[in-house]
Amino acid sequence: MTEIESGIPVPGGNKPVRWQMDKLRVGQSIWVAKLNERTAACNAARRQGVKYVARASVKDGVPGHRIWRVAGTTKRAVKGNPNRLGGF
Repeated sequence: MTEIESGIPVPGGNKPVRWQMDKLRVGQSIWVAKLNERTAACNAARRQGVKYVARASVKDGVPGHRIWRVAGTTKRAVKGNPNRLGGF
């Protein structure tokens, strides 16, 4: 028979956020070299309720991608918490 236990904490769980797109002000941008980084940053922006535009870009002769914040938050962002989306 399996023993039921209480009071044992779940390990981990407080992973730092790598793409803090909500920290960008309108008009600011980031540049990334790889397509998978662009995808990750755009997905993070979407989750954080940030409106953005991403375009292919060249920086110092290196092809990559630039992501601009173009507006405050999307309508889906929960008021008071830009990291949580509603309506799903």
